[in-house]
Amino acid sequence: MSQFAFLQSEFAEVFESANRAEALANSDPRAACFYARRALDLAVTWAYGHDSSFQLQDVRLACAASGGSLLKQSESRKAAFSPVSNGC
Repeated sequence: MSQFAFLQSEFAEVFESANRAEALANSDPRAACFYARRALDLAVTWAYGHDSSFQLQDVRLACAASGGSLLKQSESRKAAFSPVSNGC
């Protein structure tokens, strides 16, 4: 019995990916990570598509983890080099 069985009736595609991630967690963790990310992407895409109060922002993991800048330069390097726009 999957921990994600509650998703099966209403969110079959999310369930499929979550169930595969769960099944592969011990035998193939890299594949499990792929399916877990896919399940999350599908769920978030559904949420944004069905709730107009959500505002899409730049939520790339790299941007969120670095506070909006992938390149953290020291003050001395900032003076020597122009800032690099990374799209965050």
